[in-house]
Amino acid sequence: MTTPFVPDDFDIPLELGTEHFRLETLGPQHNERDHEAWMSSIFGT
Repeated sequence: MTTPFVPDDFDIPLELGTEHFRLETLGPQHNERDHEAWMSSIFGT
């Protein structure tokens, strides 16, 4: 039997932040801005 990489009782953090960056789980509240960024990278605008 192998040891799991992440324990079964591990709680996934919803956000991680420092003074330099913020990481958070993506959800529906990010869709509009993410789509705009994606489209602008395609068309170079």
